[in-house]
Amino acid sequence: MMLKKFAFVAAVCALPALAQANNTIRFVGEVTAQTCSVSVNGLQANPVVLLPSVAVAQLNRTGNAGETPFTISVQGCTANEENPISVSTVFVAADMTTAGNIANTTGTASNVELQLLNAVNGTPVNLRTTSSVPLATLAAGSTSAERQYAIRYFTPSNNATAGSVGGSLQYSLAYP
Repeated sequence: MMLKKFAFVAAVCALPALAQANNTIRFVGEVTAQTCSVSVNGLQANPVVLLPSVAVAQLNRTGNAGETPFTISVQGCTANEENPISVSTVFVAADMTTAGNIANTTGTASNVELQLLNAVNGTPVNLRTTSSVPLATLAAGSTSAERQYAIRYFTPSNNATAGSVGGSLQYSLAYP
């Protein structure tokens, strides 16, 4: 009986510690003058970018391979006649590598990452240090714009092994 009382007292004393745990949910949003529709390769929901199959020997020799373009488009927003609108894309990897690439979270290949490029044949985007990438400038009076980005296989150690590769990236648009 004494043990039950001690367990009850210990549990009651622990409640304030649980209440002070890091259990805060932050909500962040923005109210803007207008909104735009977004699509990736023409799809507004659940886009998938399929990379080509590449030989592991080629990937290990060059460090990267299989560059594949994809297009992010904005539609339905209007820049007024005097002021163009600068639109940027904010990317957040669901799981990121130390090099700032997208981790291979669903595949079986090892030492392989997915590297986002700011354009076709462009510069790698370090997702750890880059908060946004320019998408396009919506010209005065225009209602749509688009930009091609690219994704490719990347091996940080030139020691990749064969297998499937899969990862994901969330995006949002930033504009005035």
